Amino acid sequence: MSRKPCKRSGWCCGASARRSGADSGRSDSTIADLHATLQLALGWSDDHLHRFVAHGREYGISYAGGPSFRDDPHEVRLADLGLRAGERFLYEYDFTDGWRHDVRVEQILPLETTRPYPVCTGGRRAVPPEDCGGPWAFMELRQHHAPFRIAERLVETIEAVLSRSDDVDDLRDELEAKFAGLVS
Repeated sequence: MSRKPCKRSGWCCGASARRSGADSGRSDSTIADLHATLQLALGWSDDHLHRFVAHGREYGISYAGGPSFRDDPHEVRLADLGLRAGERFLYEYDFTDGWRHDVRVEQILPLETTRPYPVCTGGRRAVPPEDCGGPWAFMELRQHHAPFRIAERLVETIEAVLSRSDDVDDLRDELEAKFAGLVS
């Protein structure tokens, strides 16, 4: 078996909660290694069930009360999956929150024996925090803190103050709660 690194690109699917990034791993890495690498890249703590689906076959680490898999994840090597450049496979994590990561093999490169693997080779956007409620909740969280939403709420607050609205006390309480600790 050749020991070539596999450059993978992954992103979260569902809504538009995309986190794109790339990392390189060795083709002799196992499914268990890939799971650990993805957990590290996402900053997650491996507290939930997961599975990979490649060419219609499921792979993963079995836990009591969770799905079982016919192959040992510490024995199945990435090269054994028979993936070629451009092919994709699925990584699902936290079945309750519904994270479905579409992972694409970008290219298969010669192994650099002096380079440690895995290696992060790029990335864009923030990763979702674990247990945030899944892709839809993450998008809502991002939208809530989006610059446009903050500006919109600020305009509402200023308009209420200028119109001497009865909501001024409620708005003041809301602002104090949001900015507690920022201003002494």
